[in-house]
Amino acid sequence: MNDTRYNPLQEHLTTVLSDLIREREEKSLTPLSVSMTDIQHRLVSDVKEELNRMVKDGILTFHRTVNDVTFEFTPPK
Repeated sequence: MNDTRYNPLQEHLTTVLSDLIREREEKSLTPLSVSMTDIQHRLVSDVKEELNRMVKDGILTFHRTVNDVTFEFTPPK
């Protein structure tokens, strides 16, 4: 069964894969396939950027712990 509902994660993954493949092509690297590690690194980078943006915009608040950073929605004022 083919599900045609909008899927933002699938759209983002398609963009990430296309970008990574294009980067390999521009460097004349073969094969034009992308490793899971490369995909994961790009996705982690994208998530970090968006979390930082959400903190800057006041949507999220972050807290430093001994070994990590945690996030919560910023309570309304």
